[in-house]
Amino acid sequence: MRYDSGAMKRFTARVMEAAGLSEEESRVFADSLIRADMRGISSHGLTRLATYARRVEQGLVWPAMWNPRSCGTAAPCW
Repeated sequence: MRYDSGAMKRFTARVMEAAGLSEEESRVFADSLIRADMRGISSHGLTRLATYARRVEQGLVWPAMWNPRSCGTAAPCW
C-alpha cells in the first residue's frame, strides 16, 4: 500500500501540534517519523504517533528534544 508522504507529514505534525509541540517542533518530529517509515523502520515510525502524542500531553516528554537546534547537536537532547 502506498501513501502520500507529504500528507502523512502534515497529519502527523497537526497531531503533535495539538498535543503541545510548537509548529516547528511538530514539523521536525513528523519528518523523523515519516523518514523512519520510508526507510522500512516502522517500529520507529507512525506506529508510535499515539504514544508520543499522549506522552507530550501528559508532560512526560520534553518537546524540544526532537529539535536538534534546541541543544546545538544533531542528536536528541537528553
